[in-house]
Formats: sequence, C-alpha cells, structure tokens
Amino acid sequence: MNRDPLNNIPIQAAANATMTVIDALQNLSQAEQVAGLTAAFKLVTDRFKMSPTDAFQIAHNFMHDAEGKRTEFKAVEMYLEHEFIN
Repeated sequence: MNRDPLNNIPIQAAANATMTVIDALQNLSQAEQVAGLTAAFKLVTDRFKMSPTDAFQIAHNFMHDAEGKRTEFKAVEMYLEHEFIN
C-alpha cells in the first residue's frame, strides 16, 4: 500500500470515514462492536500488508495536532459518548 495518501488524508475525510464505520456498528452489542471492528481492522491491515502498529500510529497522527485531539475527532468522541447506542 502506498502510505502517502493515508499519511496525508484530509482530516474531514478521515473523520467522515470514522463516523461511517461507527454508524455501521451502532445497533450491535458492545461485544459485537469490538469484535467486528478489531477483526475488520486486522483483516484490512493484513490485506494491505501493513503493520497494525503502523496503522495505529498514522491514525494517532492525523487525529491529533500540537494542541491535542483535533476538533473533528472530538466531535466523534462526543457522538460516541452521547448518541451511540450500546
């Protein structure tokens, strides 16, 4: 996988993709949410021959700036805290 597009993903696009995934999990049980998300993450990183650790680091980098978590991802956190059915 060419990592340049991932390393340079527009923040809004990354946040929108995150919300799409979270929205798809919403009506599952907590165990199903975690199992489905983590298994999908592992399968996708395997498919693109990417270290899960590297993928986590890249995600951390685009989710944060010098001041901490970016506003777009704070909004996702608030959605999880207040709207996400579990």
